[in-house]
Amino acid sequence: MTTLQDLSLSNLNGFSTHRLPTAVTIKEGIIILNINSNRKSVSHGFLARIFATLDRFGVVVDLISTSEVHVSMAVEKGLGKKALDRVVADLQKLGTVSRYSPSTIGCTCVVVLRS
Repeated sequence: MTTLQDLSLSNLNGFSTHRLPTAVTIKEGIIILNINSNRKSVSHGFLARIFATLDRFGVVVDLISTSEVHVSMAVEKGLGKKALDRVVADLQKLGTVSRYSPSTIGCTCVVVLRS
């Protein structure tokens, strides 16, 4: 089991530090969607089409990571199975879609001050 002491930083860029997290947050029951573009050479509009689809279905995105041809996102769990199936079907027109649910994401923040 990881403790807060285990999460503290030691030897950051040659400086010995011992900092505890200043903030820890966990969100449970989220849905992870990954979309890989069908078109590896032409990515123009890929992100715009994904966001248009999310907007059309009213999907709230909690966290997103993007590249030219890949998008990973954490979406609200309250979407409902039918609505999620429709979103995934629409996104599959843009590329390969995988989903993982339920999932949990966590974030730990540590402030390191230097003079």
